[in-house]
Amino acid sequence: MIAYQSVSTDPFFNLSLEELLFQRLRDEDAVIVYRDAPAVVAGCYQNIAAEVDAVSLFRRGIPMLRRISGGGTVYHDLGNINYSMLFRREGFVSYEDFLTPVIAALGRLGIPAERRRSCDIALFGKKISGSAQKVSGGRVLHHGTLLFDSELSLLDEITTGRKSGSFCSKASESAICTVTSIRREGLWGDASAEALLSELSGEGAVRFTPDEGMLSEIERLSEEKYRSWDWTWGKTPGFHFEQEGSFRGDKVRISYSARRGIVEEFSLRSPALDEEEARTLFEGSRFGPESFSELAERLAGEDGEELLRLLL
Repeated sequence: MIAYQSVSTDPFFNLSLEELLFQRLRDEDAVIVYRDAPAVVAGCYQNIAAEVDAVSLFRRGIPMLRRISGGGTVYHDLGNINYSMLFRREGFVSYEDFLTPVIAALGRLGIPAERRRSCDIALFGKKISGSAQKVSGGRVLHHGTLLFDSELSLLDEITTGRKSGSFCSKASESAICTVTSIRREGLWGDASAEALLSELSGEGAVRFTPDEGMLSEIERLSEEKYRSWDWTWGKTPGFHFEQEGSFRGDKVRISYSARRGIVEEFSLRSPALDEEEARTLFEGSRFGPESFSELAERLAGEDGEELLRLLL
């Protein structure tokens, strides 16, 4: 068993670390723990803009990332401890096989957690952890979040409080659950990332330190994949978007579709804007808050922000 606590709080680095070790560790099991600076991490098969307030996140400078596993959207911050378990597995993979040792580890830290639904962990009936898996080549990556002392008001504002009904697609949707944090429930224990790592990896685990070559590969993967538009937004499952609202005091109706992240069939009906110019600007453009922000400003000038919030 290999055990590693990441010294980085960069979410792009840590997702790249997970993926690289998942690819490289063919004959050994591993447990990794890490904390991230504020970020939103969506499942591989999700439409990020349908799950969160993408405009607010973009304006706040909080990155939105797509991971290689399925499951729902989660919020990371420094009050959240993330764990990854990379194990050899053949055949059927059960969430219970991984959640049971996590719950036992929490119990030894003084936290009476229990399993809830297929892949969640709860404390006093409220969710404190979600998890997801990636299975490939006889190995499984099981990873999850643990809400120790996260900013729950922000989590609600940008995720569960802002699921959009304007998108129609077959993308996976996040379940809406009542959440809490371990600290909020008056518990803490020795709940540092180091303590959790020790409990999950057990005695005899070999502490791992990536060498310079691996660090360079992690940084390369971070830049070329996890920071790229192609992975984060280009991988968005195809969808159709429709929204009606008010712009400059008049009714506006917007609709468009996107495949592989490229906008198609864009339509904007508004007496305040040039509809043909809007179609020309947006059709063929990249989906996402950064590109849409630039185009909305070009079309609506100082009212670009108002328009942007109708587009996502």
